[in-house]
Amino acid sequence: MSTVVYCGQQTEQMSFAALLEARSGMLWARRQAARELGEATARAYDTDIAEVDGELRERSRRATERARAVLRPGDRICFTVCCEQRRHVVMTGWDGDWIASATKNDIHASSIYKVNGKPTSFLGDPVA
Repeated sequence: MSTVVYCGQQTEQMSFAALLEARSGMLWARRQAARELGEATARAYDTDIAEVDGELRERSRRATERARAVLRPGDRICFTVCCEQRRHVVMTGWDGDWIASATKNDIHASSIYKVNGKPTSFLGDPVA
C-alpha cells in the first residue's frame, strides 16, 4: 500500500478523526474536479481516496479487536454519535462488530472515549 500525503501529513500519522476529515476533503475536491475539469481528471483522486478508505477500515478493525479484549457486559461506556454528540450506555454485549446496549445496537469501538469513567481510546490515538 502506498503512503498518501494529505495537507503535508502522511495518513499513517493522522488521528482517526483527522483521517475522516481528510477523506471528506478528498471527496469534495474530486467532485469539484469532476465539475470543473471533467471526470477523467477527477479519477486521479480515486486512488488516494481508496487508500484512505483502506486505512480507515484497518483502524476500525483494530479498534474492534482491542475493544473485544477489554469490554465486558455491564461496562458503562461513553461514546460520540453524529455531530460529536455524547452518549452513555451500559454495554449488554456484541452484535457482530457492533457494541449493544439496552437501547442501541450500533455503537462502534472507534467512537468510545470513556469506559467505566476512565478516558479510553481503542483507536490507538492518544487519549485526550
